[in-house]
Amino acid sequence: MSKTDVVTSILFGDNHATKINLLNQDLLSIENKHLAYFQSIPPNQERNGQLDCLDNHYTIFTSENEITFRFNDDSILPVEMKNECLAAFRHRFGSQ
Repeated sequence: MSKTDVVTSILFGDNHATKINLLNQDLLSIENKHLAYFQSIPPNQERNGQLDCLDNHYTIFTSENEITFRFNDDSILPVEMKNECLAAFRHRFGSQ
């Protein structure tokens, strides 16, 4: 088990940690599908010159056994990509 997996298990519990790991795989697939989009966004100083990625556009919140997926207010992702991400979250965690 990786250090990230251990931290995820501690923060979210084993059941949710498994789902989060699967969700992360789903989100990585979405990012790879839209790689040209992320490559088209110029790197900026906030990202230390790195290309944009899907992780920069969402946050996962937890509270009392509930996990919520939200896009950051400054996210400029196209609606189609946001919908793909939400569908992946719903697939792993049910409706939001």
